[in-house]
Amino acid sequence: MKELILKLYALGVIKFGSFEIKKDFLSPFQVDLTRVISYPQVAKEICNALWEKAVHLSSDLICGVPLAGSYFANYIAWEQELPLVACHEGEVEGIYKTGQKCLVLQGALLSGTHTLDTIEMLEDGGIEVRDVLSFLDLGFGAKKKIKTRGYVSHTVIGMSEILQILFDANKLGGDKYKLATDFLENV
Repeated sequence: MKELILKLYALGVIKFGSFEIKKDFLSPFQVDLTRVISYPQVAKEICNALWEKAVHLSSDLICGVPLAGSYFANYIAWEQELPLVACHEGEVEGIYKTGQKCLVLQGALLSGTHTLDTIEMLEDGGIEVRDVLSFLDLGFGAKKKIKTRGYVSHTVIGMSEILQILFDANKLGGDKYKLATDFLENV
């Protein structure tokens, strides 16, 4: 995992500075997983890490949360020959039966809003959702929000682990590391 995180940092997927995540909410870091679509080998590594967790979860279908989650869900579905559904403009696209279980994939958990919107569309279409799997939990409270709604949230890695990896590899200075870890403790 360390090598993958270092690649993501080198590619500018993980950045440090001051970023407006939502209105009036500034973060000392940003992770944009949509950038990995231009780096197929790195995207494949993320998908493999997701699949290592997904293989232990029971589901009939897979659906990604736009945007990055959709990219990863497509790759995993095709690679593992799993039925894929997609939520688009309030509709569920693809072939499915009422009552089938769907694993929802997310790139990075931020607020949880997009994830819960996707789940709502799936459930409105008669699809059951129990598990949400994300590559990264940014630590902004989405995991708790998802759990509060009755779903189980699984993640490959958390932002605090990423910070530690980058700090240990001398990619993140002490001041930025402290700023980011303090931020996560107070979110």
